[in-house]
Amino acid sequence: MATISFAARTDPGKQRSNNEDCYLCSNDLDLWLVADGMGGHNCGEVASQIAIDTVAEAVEKNTPLTEAIHQAHDAIRQQSQANPEQEGMGTTLVAVHNQGQEYQIGWVGDSRIYRWNSTRVPPFQQLSRDHSFVQELLESGLITQQEADNHPQRNIITQSLGCPLEVLRVDADTLSWQPGDTLLLCSDGLSDELCDEEIQSLLEQPVPSQALVDDLVEAALARGGKDNITVVILRADTLSPQPAPPSDNRYAHYAPRLLAVLALLLCLLYLSQGGA
Repeated sequence: MATISFAARTDPGKQRSNNEDCYLCSNDLDLWLVADGMGGHNCGEVASQIAIDTVAEAVEKNTPLTEAIHQAHDAIRQQSQANPEQEGMGTTLVAVHNQGQEYQIGWVGDSRIYRWNSTRVPPFQQLSRDHSFVQELLESGLITQQEADNHPQRNIITQSLGCPLEVLRVDADTLSWQPGDTLLLCSDGLSDELCDEEIQSLLEQPVPSQALVDDLVEAALARGGKDNITVVILRADTLSPQPAPPSDNRYAHYAPRLLAVLALLLCLLYLSQGGA
């Protein structure tokens, strides 16, 4: 069983008057979420809050993570259809659900999940894959990674909760904890300001989780803070070994007695032959 510590912070940034990001950190649910809302008339913050609340309530009822995310999409759609002024609102979402020795991740949109651990190869990795126009160009070979990092349309996303889509795509993966794992959940307010190398260099610092969160947010603000910034850090502090499965050997209980009887028989055989 993994023992998880965490820290979090959200900031509106330097150019936004409101914060449409929302996050959840719950040891009780073994659940951590970051949502980045979008939509006019301050509706983005409504969509992100609905997403967070709906996923948390569903997971509390033992709903699988991907199904919980689909429920959040439906809840946002119902809210926007019932309130014309909220039409078109939506949100991205990244989620981590701790399951003991393993954890499940799920995501929609371009908020991200990174992992850093000096003992892994590679030590730094983006676990999520952006649902974005630029990511599709990159994977098709039409642009390079450097061009993707500076592309003027890099914020165009192809999937989001609440927005009208024929099919909502929820990506998910299940991974194993290793001692020293650090997970970073963030909105694009961080990843748009800092490149992967800069994020990695900050994650490598041997500092407490809250100090690390603050360093990441402050670095994004120093770059301009053009968007809302949300950062959640999870650390696998300890990993308890899994209990050994019960033996299927029906005779295991009698093994010590059988050995004692065998030893006695060997001794009697030795004595019957006159000893040495």
